Amino acid sequence: MKHFLFAELYRMKSSKSPLILLLVCFGLSFTAGITYGIAFGNAPFLTDFYSFLFGGMDPGVTELLSGNHVDTLVEFAALGFNGNVELFLVIFIAVFLLPLKRSGFIKNIASEFTRTQMFFTHVILILLYSFLLTDVAAFAMLLNAGFFFRDVPVGNIGAFIVHILMITLIISAIGIVVLTVSELLRKPMTAVIFAIVYILIGAPMLFSMSDILTGLNSARTFRLQYISLVGNLSLLSVGKWDTVISALIVVLGYTALCILLQLTVLKRKDII
Repeated sequence: MKHFLFAELYRMKSSKSPLILLLVCFGLSFTAGITYGIAFGNAPFLTDFYSFLFGGMDPGVTELLSGNHVDTLVEFAALGFNGNVELFLVIFIAVFLLPLKRSGFIKNIASEFTRTQMFFTHVILILLYSFLLTDVAAFAMLLNAGFFFRDVPVGNIGAFIVHILMITLIISAIGIVVLTVSELLRKPMTAVIFAIVYILIGAPMLFSMSDILTGLNSARTFRLQYISLVGNLSLLSVGKWDTVISALIVVLGYTALCILLQLTVLKRKDII
């Protein structure tokens, strides 16, 4: 397994697709940071602009645009994870991991490495790439924070580090689920397509319906987001430890299920 891992790490380092995805993630996160910076920032050029635009009104741009506000720079940086960063991991799996099966490479090395060894090697790659994606998104937001904010407290750095780690774990768990489902299906790309549709369309619709039902029934406290990886990704907040604990439980549950499937069902399947 060690040799296969080193080979995959070298392939990831030498390939262009992982780097391109990181650059696109940075670009989109930076663009989103500009939007959030304009909405929430308090830099002099922003306050002067909004004072001019609204005839000397107090430039409560935050209340005007969203009815919300950010009190610290780490809260602002955390907004960078609202842009479906997990999609980049799903695309990474599609363009970097799954082609190994289509090309026949996995079948050729089956005599040297077991299916389980290959699976856990790719799990390590997913963890590593998830960490890179979250760091890139956070860095893009912090660059914007330096431009759009003045005299705003940094916030709880420890809580922000925990937040980044939990975002990484949730995104990694999503990737592990996609990887596992791709192993179960005859056409692995079906798992990628389903994941993209679910993240972009299915999850928002389901969560909106769940919230509406919760609003109609005041006695109903359960939300569908509580048992979903994507849902916990949206609920996770810096410094709110109940969301951290909830997310950790869900991550462990989904990951354990995928590992159990790998050790019982998938390891007996033929490599195709």
